[in-house]
Amino acid sequence: MRAIAHAATDQWSGTAAYTAAAACFTGFVIAVEIALSHLVY
Repeated sequence: MRAIAHAATDQWSGTAAYTAAAACFTGFVIAVEIALSHLVY
C-alpha cells in the first residue's frame, strides 16, 4: 500500500490523495466491523 502511494506521489499528486482517502475509508470499515463484532459477541 505504501509503495503504491509513493509511486503515485512521484507521478500524480491527485492519486496520492485518493490513495490516502481509500486507506482512511478502509480503516473506518475495519473499525466498524470490529465494533459490530463486539456488539454481537
